[in-house]
Amino acid sequence: MTDFTDRLDLYKDAGMLTEKEVDDVFRVLDLFKNEYEVVLCEENAEFFIAHLSAALHRNDSGEEVIPMPEEAMNQLRDEPHFSLSETILNQIIARVETEIRKEEYGYLLLHLCALIAKLTEQGEWK
Repeated sequence: MTDFTDRLDLYKDAGMLTEKEVDDVFRVLDLFKNEYEVVLCEENAEFFIAHLSAALHRNDSGEEVIPMPEEAMNQLRDEPHFSLSETILNQIIARVETEIRKEEYGYLLLHLCALIAKLTEQGEWK
């Protein structure tokens, strides 16, 4: 398993993340490990961590984010892992120091649903 240290260092060195945002990503990794007994790594969570990193940085950079269309949100609500994804998103919001804008929520929920489905399929989610 490859952890995210190299990726996050690269993002930081390229100016794509600040030190605070990197710390926030590690807080999220700790959340999954401590609360759900799942170790996120490059092999199982690269897309989720890439999107989370971008969402954190967009808040600080002020980049505009167009919310997920309501039709897409309605489809997402029908996903089997949506309720759990909402719970995890709320835990993430409570743990990170960087504010996550509401416009990002739909996209993060989409990535969380996909992550949980992948981890479940691989037998890594309990």
